[in-house]
Amino acid sequence: MKDIVFPKNNEEEFIAIAKRLGMKELLFVYQSPKEKKNTTKKITIKTAIISTPNQLKSGNANASNTIVRSDPDKDRWIIEKIKPKIMFGFEFQDRNDFMHHRNSGINHVTAKLMAKNKITYGFPVADLINSTKQGVILGRMKQNIKLCKKYKVEIILASFASDPMDMRNLKDVKCLVD
Repeated sequence: MKDIVFPKNNEEEFIAIAKRLGMKELLFVYQSPKEKKNTTKKITIKTAIISTPNQLKSGNANASNTIVRSDPDKDRWIIEKIKPKIMFGFEFQDRNDFMHHRNSGINHVTAKLMAKNKITYGFPVADLINSTKQGVILGRMKQNIKLCKKYKVEIILASFASDPMDMRNLKDVKCLVD
């Protein structure tokens, strides 16, 4: 089991919770590149950076080790040109759904491009749990997962937690993806 988290100088707390949850790997995501020493033998620690579309546009980020939060105006450009490792947050944009389908942020074109460029769709569990519009967001996530499965886009289920208490046992929430 792998989890993606956003620590704020509380890495040891994340490691302790990850051990209790039975995680095998933690991916610490920072604003700027940092090297984290693997202090435990049971959990593999990796690092990545989170970038905004503007940072990517100016060339200040390495796309191979980058996680990007979706921006509806620049999603297609990011997918085609930058090709980050993971993209997430497509469904959290403030926009209304259509009458007969959800405005979920991913359509068949972006799903095909994500599959072609080997970009992973990140499923942020903590954002769903902490949201005030859980029903709408869950519906959008389910539609995105359906499209990702159809076009064979890799999906990663992770907490994307900034607080260690927001981490969840991913076996408990895996039913959302299946």
